[in-house]
Amino acid sequence: MQEDIIIQISKHLKIIRKEKYITLQQLAEEASVTKSMLSQVENSRSIPSLTVLLNLIKALQIDFNEFFRDINLQPKDSKVIFKKSRSKLFAAITQTFALKIQRNHTNVCLNKMSLLPCCACNVYK
Repeated sequence: MQEDIIIQISKHLKIIRKEKYITLQQLAEEASVTKSMLSQVENSRSIPSLTVLLNLIKALQIDFNEFFRDINLQPKDSKVIFKKSRSKLFAAITQTFALKIQRNHTNVCLNKMSLLPCCACNVYK
């Protein structure tokens, strides 16, 4: 499953920093951010501003194109999957809703401005 772009960027920053044996403190100082902020960015708890992100990439001394080469920018497919138990619940809710509509049908019919019978219920106005 494809990850969110922000999560990909965060993980990529952390991987590169560790590959270069740079501590959080060293990178934070070089990029002019706090160690806490850098930790939050790397762990996807904070989204860096563009300036901060560019400073981090520059401080890691890698090319911007190289950094973003492995980031997948394609939107992920979103699909809804119902388990059997949920589809049964959905069916039960639908049936209950249908019964409520039938019970209130007279009220709905009376809201029409007509003297003709409504649907099959033969309710006249």
